Amino acid sequence: MSIVASLRELEERRYLRRVVSRDPVTRQYATVCEVFERPYESATPAGEMQKVRPAAA
Repeated sequence: MSIVASLRELEERRYLRRVVSRDPVTRQYATVCEVFERPYESATPAGEMQKVRPAAA
């Protein structure tokens, strides 16, 4: 199994969450990967940034 497939599986099973944000000035994207010991809840905690997916190139 490849690393990409392993990360995708963790994300599907909710042990990994990728939070993508965009800087309004530079318009660059930043991704933060959060890893959990137990599957996370589906609701976004208050004050947390929403996921933003860039358009496919």
